[in-house]
Amino acid sequence: MVVDGLGILATLSGPRLFEVAWTSNITLSHVGFHNSPAWTVHPTFSKGILAENIEILNPRFTPNTDGFDPDSCVDVVLRDSLIDTGDDGISIKSGNSSEPGSSHIQIPAQNIHIYRTTILSRNYCIGSATYGGVYDVVMEDCEIGDDVGSSPWAIKYKSHQQYVGTLRNHTYRRLRVGRIASNSYQQPHGGYFMSIELRYHPLIPNRTCTKWTCPTFENVNFEDILVTSAERAGDINGFAGDLLNGLSFKNVTIMEKPPLGWTCGYVNMSTFAAVQVEPPLACVSGPAAPLAMNQSP
Repeated sequence: MVVDGLGILATLSGPRLFEVAWTSNITLSHVGFHNSPAWTVHPTFSKGILAENIEILNPRFTPNTDGFDPDSCVDVVLRDSLIDTGDDGISIKSGNSSEPGSSHIQIPAQNIHIYRTTILSRNYCIGSATYGGVYDVVMEDCEIGDDVGSSPWAIKYKSHQQYVGTLRNHTYRRLRVGRIASNSYQQPHGGYFMSIELRYHPLIPNRTCTKWTCPTFENVNFEDILVTSAERAGDINGFAGDLLNGLSFKNVTIMEKPPLGWTCGYVNMSTFAAVQVEPPLACVSGPAAPLAMNQSP
């Protein structure tokens, strides 16, 4: 069965194709979701979600057409699926909503397992909404991009400084990543394998955080990841006074040396580990200096 949203015939900011809220025990199996006008599969404030053998296909040039976006959901499984879309292929969120007569609702996203799934376009990400926190995520035995260059970046963390949540206990293992390259129709300034950015808003530069506006980033692990190539390895940045804690890399390889390596700053070095990473990853507890072309740490 295919659910066709006819999004390309409608509008680039239309309704979401499949959205449920405050629901339990949802199963999506052997179904296609095509041509969504906006986010494609968006369960919210729900528990017990199984998505298996689903196919999400949207034109790559259509913005805001996220693929699978579990939002403030608990106990989520996505497996054996294919996603090819114009925006975030998978985006795990914890949104900020309200009901009449109530205060803001901020529920964590928690216990999320993604495996044997391919994202051809565009990428995997956490955020940008992380208000209630994102806990206990495992992504394993998955593929991102292909060797032709279908993905302009692979893994991205993007958390707003205001109303920040906790990002804790995330594991990524046995991932195969293709050729990560910028493109003219989607992301002309892409090309990086990884971005961890907890100050997600380009219009507010040089920010710091206070006790109540600091995100919490703890125990995020990357292991056994093979990347064909990228234009740059990645940018990893915490906050001054709010370091990234428990960040670890093991056996992470970009096979073709990228023109730009890593930048990595504001990391708690007492809990940081990088073993068998190529190009080598060196982080610091203070601000990271940008890299020059054709330079790797």
